[in-house]
Amino acid sequence: MMRPICLVTGASRGIGLAIAQALYNRHYTLILNARNAGALKDAQASIEAQATRESQTPSERSVRSECPEIYLYPGDMTDEDVRQALFTWITNHWGQLHVLVNNVPSQMSVRPEEMTPAHIQSAVADKLIPYLDLTKQAMPLMQQQAYGRVINIVGNFAQEPNPDMFLNGMINAAIMNAAKSVADQLAPTGITVNCVHPGVIETDRYHSAREHIAHTSHISVEDATARLIKDIPMNRVGQPQEVAALVAFLASAESAYVTGQNISVDGGQRRSM
Repeated sequence: MMRPICLVTGASRGIGLAIAQALYNRHYTLILNARNAGALKDAQASIEAQATRESQTPSERSVRSECPEIYLYPGDMTDEDVRQALFTWITNHWGQLHVLVNNVPSQMSVRPEEMTPAHIQSAVADKLIPYLDLTKQAMPLMQQQAYGRVINIVGNFAQEPNPDMFLNGMINAAIMNAAKSVADQLAPTGITVNCVHPGVIETDRYHSAREHIAHTSHISVEDATARLIKDIPMNRVGQPQEVAALVAFLASAESAYVTGQNISVDGGQRRSM
């Protein structure tokens, strides 16, 4: 029996890598995308090594070795030709896709008074267009099998506006609106569409932000950490694996009655209802 096929973008590190690991552990065939081919190869080695360490018996390790489950597709998802070529390859190779995880990190934003039309165009091109186009291209493959899961990694600024993250919030809100519309359209077909909103998660991006705060505010890294978590009721930074666990559930058959939803993984940080 063919294993479910899942495409994860931004899969070479951070939350994307954790999602890929979680789905691999649940026996999905993975198509991993990122811009850097070398980083993707490193991600594949990491995923397979961790799965081997966690295998309980020699027979489990044997099953994994008999069926390669990870396919790498390096490329820039902001490029329309790359997206089209990816789905042509998926269609020709498998003719189906079960799960799409749209995972593109938002770029550092600008305040409203600093914004230019070029900033807006860049924000739309970097995240909004790839999310919408990848979803559109996945839809026919999912509709023909009457099953599919589209999971968008978005962010809390869509629901908690912040002037410092103005463009991020605007783009993420647009993704949420589009996801709800598509979810309603596809609900009768067995396809679900949901958005996951990570809060402060310990990734390379988090460490860079913490160091930037410490440097620009002339405070210690410890104080910068305290500043970042002061509004989090759980009083700690989240782990990529905690986001991945939710994504793995939403990717599963057990989540069939969950669609059009926005779910935060943030330790209680988001205040809006």
